[in-house]
Amino acid sequence: ERCVGNDCIVALLAMVQCVERDVDNDFRPVSVASVDDGDDDVDKTSAHQQHQLMTLNKMADIALLTLSDLYDVGESHLKSRGWIPIYDQSPTVSGGIVYEHDETGEVSEEPDYEVLNWRMRLMLSIPILIQPGCDADGRVVWAASVVYYRHGYGEEEQFGLETPCSEQTALGSASSYCVSVIDVLKSDEDGQSARLRG
Repeated sequence: ERCVGNDCIVALLAMVQCVERDVDNDFRPVSVASVDDGDDDVDKTSAHQQHQLMTLNKMADIALLTLSDLYDVGESHLKSRGWIPIYDQSPTVSGGIVYEHDETGEVSEEPDYEVLNWRMRLMLSIPILIQPGCDADGRVVWAASVVYYRHGYGEEEQFGLETPCSEQTALGSASSYCVSVIDVLKSDEDGQSARLRG
């Protein structure tokens, strides 16, 4: 849990979201058909693009599996507190999960959230963050779209926006920085949606 921070989750989300997805095929990654018109240069370019696409798809799959494992850690913590997942999908939030307490029978989509730290709450929100949707124009949308992400080492003043991650600073890597820009989809009770950038 201590190893999980905003930068870790955001980096993995960026990897999941970096591939183009087919809204008509259950949001599976789009694959590019090889171009074959007899031109060796076109064939080499096409093969290179296909290789890049396959590499991105594999990276997105690995990121998705890692995010799923991180959610499992959070779910195990909830289970140790008596909360058992009973529905894979929330009736109110896409990707949300409903839990029931094994002793009290209480049902909640956010069990014990008031006593959980922000990292655990972030891990438990992963199913919502990795669930793609489709807007009215047929484009893929995410609850939190990673617009920009950068993590590295060097002079933080170089970009002006970076702040060293506190955990990295505590470990002696004061030159580590992390910058991310995320658009968060917010919806009201009337079904109106808006994107907030943060």
